Formats: sequence, C-alpha cells, structure tokens
Amino acid sequence: MNWFRRIFRREEIATELAEEMRSHLEEKIEALEREGLSRTQAEQAARRTFGNATVIAERSRETWQWPRIESFWGDAKYALRQLHKSTAVSLIAIATIALGIGASVAIFTLSWNIILKTLPVPHPERLVSYELRDNSILHGLSGPFYKLLRERQTTSSDLMAWTDTITLRSHERFGVRAGSQTSLEDLEFLSSNSFDVLQLEPSLGRGFAAQDDNASILPAILSYDYWKNRFNSDTSVLGQQLVIGDHPAVIVGVMPRAFVGLTANLRPAVFLPLTAVNIFFDKDELTAPWPTHSGFYAMGRLKPGRTVAEAIAEAHAMEPTLRKDADPSRIFLAEYFPSLRLYVREGSSGLSWLKTTYEQPLLVLELLVALLLILCAVNTAIVMLARVSGRQQEYALRAALGASRQRIVSQVLLETLMLAVPGSIAGIFLGWAGVRALVAMLAFDGPPQPLDLRPNATILAVNAGITILVALGAAAVPAMRAAGTAPALDLKVAGRNLSKKQLGGWAIALQVAVSICMVSTAATLSDTLLHLQMSRTGFNFTNAAAASIDVTALKLTDAQSNQLFQRFFSSVKSQPGVVASAHVGPLPLSGHFMVTRAFSFDRQHNVHSQQTMTMAQVSAGYFEAAGTRILAGDPTPASAGQSCVLGRTQAESFFPGESAVGHQVYFSTFGKPDGTVVDPKKSCRVVAVAEDAKFVSLHRPAPRLMYQFVHLDSVAEFAPNDMTQIIVRAKSDDLALAALRAAAAATLPTGATIKPRSFIDLAHDDLSRERMLMLLSNSFAALALLLTSLGLYGLLMRSVNRRIYEIGIRLALGSPRSGIISTVVRRTLYYTAAGMLAGTAIAFVIGQTISHLLGINAGSALSGYFIAAGVMLAVIALSVVPPVRRATAVDPMRALRAE
Repeated sequence: MNWFRRIFRREEIATELAEEMRSHLEEKIEALEREGLSRTQAEQAARRTFGNATVIAERSRETWQWPRIESFWGDAKYALRQLHKSTAVSLIAIATIALGIGASVAIFTLSWNIILKTLPVPHPERLVSYELRDNSILHGLSGPFYKLLRERQTTSSDLMAWTDTITLRSHERFGVRAGSQTSLEDLEFLSSNSFDVLQLEPSLGRGFAAQDDNASILPAILSYDYWKNRFNSDTSVLGQQLVIGDHPAVIVGVMPRAFVGLTANLRPAVFLPLTAVNIFFDKDELTAPWPTHSGFYAMGRLKPGRTVAEAIAEAHAMEPTLRKDADPSRIFLAEYFPSLRLYVREGSSGLSWLKTTYEQPLLVLELLVALLLILCAVNTAIVMLARVSGRQQEYALRAALGASRQRIVSQVLLETLMLAVPGSIAGIFLGWAGVRALVAMLAFDGPPQPLDLRPNATILAVNAGITILVALGAAAVPAMRAAGTAPALDLKVAGRNLSKKQLGGWAIALQVAVSICMVSTAATLSDTLLHLQMSRTGFNFTNAAAASIDVTALKLTDAQSNQLFQRFFSSVKSQPGVVASAHVGPLPLSGHFMVTRAFSFDRQHNVHSQQTMTMAQVSAGYFEAAGTRILAGDPTPASAGQSCVLGRTQAESFFPGESAVGHQVYFSTFGKPDGTVVDPKKSCRVVAVAEDAKFVSLHRPAPRLMYQFVHLDSVAEFAPNDMTQIIVRAKSDDLALAALRAAAAATLPTGATIKPRSFIDLAHDDLSRERMLMLLSNSFAALALLLTSLGLYGLLMRSVNRRIYEIGIRLALGSPRSGIISTVVRRTLYYTAAGMLAGTAIAFVIGQTISHLLGINAGSALSGYFIAAGVMLAVIALSVVPPVRRATAVDPMRALRAE
C-alpha cells in the first residue's frame, strides 16, 4: 500500500477493512447455520471463534497506520481544544513566552555578531591574539615589540601582524582607482606570513610572500566582494594595476569569499603587505620604538598540544624583557605608557572594537535574559498548573480507566509545547525587530560598522533549544502533579480530595527571587549612569556642538591648510548666535588622547616632579566654548611664546602650596624624556588653572591635563594637513550646528568632509554602553515585575475561588473577616519572604559579578538591593489587594447554596 493512499485515503481503507471483517463473519455464520445451528446460536458461536472485532481492527490498522503519529495527532487536537476553552489565558501565556524568547533572540543575535562569530579559517579556535592594553583601552604593538615577540615565543608555530585603516586613519578611507573608477575604500595590511598562519587559500592568484616586503610595486589582494562588484568576477584581473592614494599597486590575488578581514565588520576592499605602512606614512613605522600613526596587532596559531593558558603564562614571563628590549631608550613603555600590559587571548574572532566595548555589557544582558526566561517558564508553569488543577477529575477518571502515567505526562507536555511554539515564533520576529533597535543604541568610533543581523542556523538552533528548555521547565511540575493523580471513578470524591493540593507556593518564591535580582540589577545600573551624568565633568554640554573637518582628499600644503582652516574658523565666528569657538585636538570624549612627559622646578630651581600627563592642543576661546571653568589666571594665550593652562590636580602636583600661574612647565617630545634638560622651545608659561575635566571619557577619572595653546595664524603651530576639530558654543544647540554647516558650505571646497554633532550627543555616545544597559535592564525589570504581579494575582485569585465554600462556612460560623484575610495571605507572605531572602542573596552574588565586569562601585550595588526590596513589596501589596477583597466580599449564604 503506497504512503499517499495510507495518508489521504484512510477513511476509505477503514471502510474496506470493516466491510471485509463483516464479510468473513457472515461467511462463518452461514457455515454454522448449514450445520444446524439457529441464527442466534450461529452468530454467537461465530463471534466467539472470530474474536474481538475491535482489537482485530486495531491490529490491522497498525499495519498501514503510524500508531505513535496517530496518537500524537489525537493528543494535539485535544490539546488545542483545551487551550481554546480559555483563549485569553492561552494568549497571555504565549505573549509571555514571546517576550522572553524575543529578548533572548535580540541579545544573542548581537552577541553572535560581536562576541561569538569566528574567522572563516581552518580551526580558528587554535588562534591566539597578542595585544597591549591599558585596562579596557586597546593599544597596538610597536614594530620592534612584534618582532621580538615573534622570535621569542614558543607556543605558536609563527606570529603574524596586521593593521588597518581604523587604526591608521581613524576610519578615514583611502582612494582606490581601478581603471577609470575611483572609490573610497578600507584597507588592511598583512605581514607576509599571514596566509600561512591563518591557513588561507586565495580564491584566485596567490597570497603574500616574503619577497613582497621589498617589491618595487605594491602587491595587492582584492576582497572577494570588491573583485565581484568592481571587476565582475573577471579571472583575468591578475596583473592589472590599481592606484591607492598616490601609490601604484598590482593585483596578485583574490581573497576567499568568506574571508572579509581580521577586524570585525570592517570589510576592507584591498589587502596590502604590512611594509606598505612605511610607504603611506613616509617613515619606518616597523622599526620605530613606538608607532606614532599606527599600532600593529599580532596573532599566532598554537602548536599541536599547546593551549591558550600556556601562551598567557609564557607572555607574562617574557613581558619584562620584551618591554626593555623593544624600547631600550625607556622612553615609551617605561615613561609614557607604563600602565600598558601584554594581554593574550583566544583569537578566533580576530579584532573587534565593538567586542572591546560591549563584551562585558552583553554578558550582563545575557544573564538578565536568562533570569527573564526563568520567570517566563515559571509563569507558564502557573498557567499549566491551574489547568491541571482544574482537570484533576479528568485525570483521576483516565487513570481509573487504565491510562498510563506516561500518556498523562505527554499530554501535559504537548499542551505546554502548544503554548511555547507559537510564542517562540512570535519571539523570533520580536527579537529581529528589537536587535535593530539595539544596534541603533551602539556607539561607533567612526562610521557605523555593518552587522549581519540576518537569521542563521545557529541563532535558530539556539532559539529552538531555549524554547524546549522553557517548555520543559514550565511543564515539569504540572506534569508531575497530573501524573500523581490517584485513580477514581467517583468524580465528586476525586475532585474534593485533589482540591486539597496547593497551587504552587514555590512559584511565588521563585518569581519574587528572580524579580528581586532583576530589579536590583536595573537599579544598580541606573544609579551608575545617573552618577556618571550628575558628577562634575568639567564641561557644559548644553548649547554647544563639535565637528571634525577632514581635508585629506585635497592634498594641501601646510600653508594652504592653514589658510583654509583660518577662513573656516572666521566664518564660524561670524555666524548668528555664536558665542565662542575654538580648535581642539583631539576632540573631547572621543577616547583619543595625546601623552607627554613634563616636569617643573621647585623654589630652589630643582626638578620638582616628572610626570606623564595628557595634553590637548587648543586655540583661544576653548574654555568658554567647552564650558570648562577657569579657577585662576586668564586663559588668553600670550602673543609671543608658548602658553598653557593646567588642570587643577596637575597644577597642585607641579606647584604645591603656590599658584601655578606664571610658572614655566617643560615637556619632552618623543625621543627626549630627560626632564633635566631645560629647552625653552619645549616649554610653556602657565597663564591659568582650569577645573579638572574628564577629557578622554566620562567613564574615566579626570586625567592630569595640560592644555597647550596654538596660534591659528601660525603655520608652524597650526597646519593640519588631514583634519582638525572645532568646538562651538552658541545660544542653542541648533544654532551651534547651523553655524558649523553654514561655515562649511561657505568655505570648504568639494572633497572636504565635516561631521558636526551636538556636544550632548558626544556625551551620549560616550555613555552609550551604560545607557543601553540601563534601558534594557529597566525594561527587563519592569517585565519581571509585571509577570510576577500577574502570577501572584492569578495564584491568589484561583486559591480564593477554590475555597469559596470553605470561606462561606467560616463566615457563616462567625469567623471575623480579618481571619479570612490572614487565611488568604499568610501562606503567600511566607513564600514571599522566602523569595525575598533568597533573591537578595542571589542578587548580592550577581551584583558582585556585574561590579567586577563593569567596574561599578559597591555603593551602587548596595543601593540597588534596598530599591529592589521596596519595589517588590509595593508590587506584592498591589497584587494581593484584589484577591483579599474578593475573599472578604463573599456572601456566606450564596456560597453555601452554590455548593
């Protein structure tokens, strides 16, 4: 019998089977009648001989049906009918699961793109990355440091190095001319051994080789997408020339299709040898003790049998000698960057700037999502427990008629899955919509990096697994309750016996505990953001705007760039509503900073202190434009000689017990750290002292800061060939932004770009991580409180409804209504108290973990516990009031008559 007929013509086959069985039975009856039996005797004898027709039919159907599938289909239809009986409750349960799964999909999609995605190379888990870091700030390696590390390490088969246009030009792209078409593209620079370390096989042509380091013309390897889009996948592209900036290059290969670079989401169009960095900057970056324009990142492939832990231990052992030998002058690693430390990590995902910023926040969000999923499972369990409690007479009768415990458990599991599956599907769509909103909350240091938010097999598989876990967690207790129903044919007796079972105090305790954890976490993160926003920053963010102006494409001389920027600054000052404007480099709150080594003299003219400090170059009017208060002196640069302003902490350190104004500060340049050499050309006169400002980032304490004035009309002091930054203060944010745009339109030629932003937006971007955590944690906490309130309300209300008869009798016998309230609330309060105690203990552990991950102080976490306890008590009080009112409003006579 073919499968098509077995599926779609089952009724016809069943009719034929019944007809055949009747035919056989009739033949037997006729045979017995011919032997002399009466019709009645013949029918009885034939049926005894033939056997149970129903059992025979069932066994016959088993040969052309799938019993398990038939049973499952029947259970599924029955489950749908049961869920349809209480559509509103079912929809609430589905919505609850959808919200939990949606949050999980959104956060996991972001985590997959930023943290978990690996490089498309053979065995990426064997790759290790070497970096110099100052806590969370990533710095590249110098050329000598990389070379020594490559020679001395023993855990990897070899070490490669690379850098890219994010590091080289802060996301500014290079012009690439192919034929007659020119486009701005990102570049990536790879050492000649990169293809061996990564075990990459080009789609076309070859990879880099040692001879490419000294080639007369740059060899270039195209990305697969650039080759496909610009050259239409032409296989004859090898040997053709490109012009990158002003430098010719010849195409020698095409990267594999899946490989889009080592820096996450950068997608460079062209790959060049690492030595090309020297060509683009006209200096030997690879041998300089510290790269002034770029940093290099190192990656190795572990030898068989070696581990990342061994690589970390080896790096720690080598670090002191590496620092000394890579910088024998002890200028940079010993003086300028003493806090830099060598870090070794698993390198399967390459380099991700977003990962550096958002790895810890995403781990915190994953933890909150896990708690939210537990809460969703508990609330679904409450719904299923209520269903089971309302159908215990049915289960008692089914058990009495021979239904196995396995069949009853499978029925409950199936009903739970009927809620979980549509909730999961809805959650996927919610998650994919939500992740786009999350990406909009991320702050990018430059143009937004493209993230692949499309669904993939991994995300769907993880979502399916989470759905199954939620369903199993929600069905576990209700299934055990249903399977434990004792057989009973007297349905009234069964209902009375089974109604004595409680509806799940464990659910109350678990809900309260999870909610306490989530609310305390949200309060802690909110308090952290509020503290960062309310603390003194040294800036006035209102009515101000900032911009970066890039003229790289114009290829100007020093004199030309100076004249262009002078016209631009003059135009800005003349715009309506402008109060003050000034050049600043680097831009505040950008995460970028300049470091110098400076010293001062004491009263005996001895060197008082030598300190590494942060330096910013500013023009006249900066302090008014930035809103930084002047504490002493006059922040007007002298017409002749170099002038500077010190931050308060730096001034007190350099000149303790006296005013810093009027003193000289000497500072070294790269290569001249000796503070005992007094060079007037490398000194400045302190004209004012300013309040401390969080110049680099609002996350970090205010650095020791020196503002060095530059004169805009001096080519020697102010001739930025590539880009400059400006801050403008006006009567409103809109006027400040309008002034920048109008000045750009009036003075900047085609090819120059400007990126104006309000100062408030700069601050928001700097706090984007904290803001995202605050918004999401508060959303999750609000959802947790809502689910807990609904769950508690549902349990209490159902308990009251099931005990109406008992309450009526007690009231009829004279029990005071206060006693009724105690009966209804007492057990709930016990479980609530247990949940709050357990939740506070768990919240303490979670708070310590989050504090460690995000660097939050313990005071913020402690305040979060008290806030969570207060909010939880208020939610419990609101949830208890309606059931209590329902219980105390019972009419004893009506309750007894109803019974």
